[in-house]
Amino acid sequence: VLLEVNPKYNNVSDDKIDPNNITEGDRVWYISNNTDPDNCSRVSATVLKVHTDDYPNLYFTIRVEGGSKGNTEGSVRQTVASRLRSRQYSLNLTKSSSQLNVSESDAFALSIEDLVVDKVAKEYLTKKVSCDDDKHAILSQVAAECISIVISRCGLKGKSGLGTSRYEIFQIVSSIQDEICTLLELESAQIDEHLSFLIRCLSLILGGGQFAENAKYNCEILRFSSTPLKNRVLALYDLNKYNLRNNEGLHNQVRITLLRSLIAFADSINIEDSAQMWALLHDLSRRFDSNNTTDYMLLCIRAYDAISGSALREGREEISSHEEVVSNLIEIFICASEREIETNFVGEYFSLEIDDVVQKLHKPSWFEPFCSFRSKYSRDMRKSFCFGSKNHVEGLCQCLHSPLKQWESYHLLEFVTSTSEEIYSKEEVIVPATTAINLTKWGADLDEEDLSELEDDILVCGRWIPRQLMSSIERWCSEEHHIHEQSENSIKANMLSWIVCLSFLDSAASCDMRNKGSIISYIKKLGMIKVMFETVLTRSELDEKWISNMNTSGNLCSKATLSQIATYAVFRTVESVPTLCKMWWTDYCIRSQQKVMSKFVEHRVAPETLRRELDRINKASNLGELEISGSCVSREIIASYSQDECQLSVLIRIPPSFPLRNAEVDCKKTLGISEKRWRLWSLQIMRMLNNEDGSILDALMLWKQNVDKEFEGVEPCPVCYSVLCVKTHAMPNLECKTCQNRFHSSCLYKWFHSSGKSQCVI
Repeated sequence: VLLEVNPKYNNVSDDKIDPNNITEGDRVWYISNNTDPDNCSRVSATVLKVHTDDYPNLYFTIRVEGGSKGNTEGSVRQTVASRLRSRQYSLNLTKSSSQLNVSESDAFALSIEDLVVDKVAKEYLTKKVSCDDDKHAILSQVAAECISIVISRCGLKGKSGLGTSRYEIFQIVSSIQDEICTLLELESAQIDEHLSFLIRCLSLILGGGQFAENAKYNCEILRFSSTPLKNRVLALYDLNKYNLRNNEGLHNQVRITLLRSLIAFADSINIEDSAQMWALLHDLSRRFDSNNTTDYMLLCIRAYDAISGSALREGREEISSHEEVVSNLIEIFICASEREIETNFVGEYFSLEIDDVVQKLHKPSWFEPFCSFRSKYSRDMRKSFCFGSKNHVEGLCQCLHSPLKQWESYHLLEFVTSTSEEIYSKEEVIVPATTAINLTKWGADLDEEDLSELEDDILVCGRWIPRQLMSSIERWCSEEHHIHEQSENSIKANMLSWIVCLSFLDSAASCDMRNKGSIISYIKKLGMIKVMFETVLTRSELDEKWISNMNTSGNLCSKATLSQIATYAVFRTVESVPTLCKMWWTDYCIRSQQKVMSKFVEHRVAPETLRRELDRINKASNLGELEISGSCVSREIIASYSQDECQLSVLIRIPPSFPLRNAEVDCKKTLGISEKRWRLWSLQIMRMLNNEDGSILDALMLWKQNVDKEFEGVEPCPVCYSVLCVKTHAMPNLECKTCQNRFHSSCLYKWFHSSGKSQCVI
């Protein structure tokens, strides 16, 4: 019944939203009637996408989740920030109901307010609130939520003053807070069952929904300050930091109670409380009852939302405790049970279509809130998510094999691979048992020097690839003869693990090219490429239709089908380990698949790989005097090395089906360098591109280093002060027997002629 209450509010210009502060996943209020935006109803909506293609003129795609009669629930539309508000009401609510131009809906809302206060609130909350009677305790909590609904949905628009609904509710809330503060002020203050019950009731009234939706602005509507509660809880926290952090003397109910209190006083948080707030939430979320992860997860996320929605929104990542909070939530996600579907928090379902409710009820109730938490905050809080995901990288890799958790784990692992930082230091590396067994088997046929080199390669893998991931792909290789008997989820998990492994490979290569060679040596020893292609090719779609529709420049999402994942796995494999793919294509690919594979590489992989490589070149900051330009149309890359006023140039031609076909290198000018030296440089570039999985940028940087060495130690000509002669592009080749300096022959002759002397220039 109350969902239909959406009264009109006046004077709403005080809660406009800055478009730059709107992020995907935000809950906003949409102004449905643009002809009179300051005096119309507002409809609850969720921001689906922020469009920046017309920056700074941002616009948004939203999903309308509810509204007054006449609005289409669940519709998706695009709008601008001027039609979005942060509240569903105006804070200027001092007028009486007779002055508010009360409509039929408004009158209904006012009658609901009076009814809830008279028949519910006074009955169960004005008397001494107690949890001694189980039935009364339950009804008291329900009454608290009814008040929350009245505040958030009806807005307390009626008269204010003694005897009004607003006055009665304010008195109820104040009395509960006063009793809580009195109990917390005692020297022997302890969070017992009664105090926990009072805090639970207060948090429900102030919007910490359990049977109802969350309501963020109840304190503002009621004009109630929860600062006294905040001060007492923070004081209690200061006295119990040690116990809280070491889990001594505090049971799980105490932690849940403190989380509820944090939600209750969120409106009174200010910037001075920032470090203390995040530290409190960190300590509350770091220890949890593994048997009740559902409610604990939901409370932690709501507490995070409450703090983030306060004055602490800015500067979160500068506080170390904030990173720890995100890390703790990821740990709870890893440990959360997949079978646990019951929860006391069911309010979120009431605003959904029935099909969405059925779909959500087939998943644990913690799952959707965690997904929303990750999607809403990960973009702005990237550093914290990188920190938290790296702390729990092994658990996330293990969750890739969970049908429920694998996609969230996949997205969280992307944060780790984006940092280009090793997972473990050399001293922290622990080689998985399966890898140790394989190393013993591989070493049986190797001499001592080769075995030592392989051990070094495995050590590099252990620093850059999580142990669980190494074990996973090794297990996949050992199950080669069972490929056709694997379940769909097992195959999907193996593919995702392989794609993540390739991301770790790229991360290691971006830090040091030598890391890539070591990891590829390990992959080659496993025979991973052959096993992977045998698994995915029969399930991928490499035809032209799929080629035109596949979004390889983006990333996978939870809606991806098995064939889409398989096709993406083929794309990433060819992109990251091209030489191994060429070897497989030459030695193992059957003739019927060669044509399809070649066409896929030519039309999809090669153009996208070249585009990404050119983007990487454009963003490179360590080129020095090396200038690189290229074209995706001509598929040619030209590199020029400036030396004084002259240039050394090299042209690389990338064939349409690269890496299945070899790249070519053309040296345009010798510029004083012998043909033998140029031929050596050309061979080095081609070898790196065609046989060592090197990128174009890496190959050209190698070429630059060779050029640098050619000029290293060569002093400029004392006449023209240049290493290369501007005219002949020759290096200084005439040595003066007097001063031992080398001169360009043309410069020396010109000096002799102009000066009329034939003695030493110096």
